[in-house]
Amino acid sequence: MAIMHCRSIERRRTARAVVSMQMEVTGVSESNAPFKFSTRTISVSQHGGVILLEALLPVGHRFELLNEFNNRKATCRIVSVRMHKDGKLHGAFELHCRREISGACRFRRRERDR
Repeated sequence: MAIMHCRSIERRRTARAVVSMQMEVTGVSESNAPFKFSTRTISVSQHGGVILLEALLPVGHRFELLNEFNNRKATCRIVSVRMHKDGKLHGAFELHCRREISGACRFRRRERDR
């Protein structure tokens, strides 16, 4: 009997680091009500990451993300929202500027992109 397996090819532009950082999310909802909540990251890369969401944010929604450790702020946009198997909302976001929010991580481009 043949062994079957799946191959998953990593197609991200930069490496993803599994890092948990305290963040503060601020913005204005679709009903023009301001919101602010504290959360943490699940993973980050040079171009974005995944955070735990307190409330459902629609895809395409823009918000400000503040790293509570080093006070770096970045404007972000929600790319996808998924319910994780532990029942928590995970929101993938992309950064609008090339500014790193982590401060501790240095992300290198993949070998084939150089």
